[in-house]
Amino acid sequence: MAFDLITQGLTEERDARLALRDRITENELLKRIVNDVKTLLTPEGTDPDETDTETNHLWDEHLGTVPGGTDWSGQRDEETPEELMTPTMDAEHLTVRGPEFDTPET
Repeated sequence: MAFDLITQGLTEERDARLALRDRITENELLKRIVNDVKTLLTPEGTDPDETDTETNHLWDEHLGTVPGGTDWSGQRDEETPEELMTPTMDAEHLTVRGPEFDTPET
C-alpha cells in the first residue's frame, strides 16, 4: 500500500491514514480480527459461534456471574434477578466528599 501511494504521488500522512482506513474496510479486517480472537479464546473442540451464550458472562459482586448480552440498565423483565435491580449502599461502598472550606467572614 505504501509503494502504491508513493507511485501515485500521495506522500502526506493523511493520504496514508485514508488509504489504510479504506483497505481495512475493503478487506473486512475488523470482522476477521473478531473471528480470530473468538477462535483463539474458545476452548479446543468447540465452535466459537455456539459457545457465545455459554461463555458470555459478566461479573456481579453479589451474585457472581450473570448472563452477558443483557441490558441491566434498569428495565426489569421476568428473567432479571431482583438483586440486580435493587441498588444498595452498605458497608462495602465508599463515599468520598470534598474538603469543607470555611467562608471567610467579612
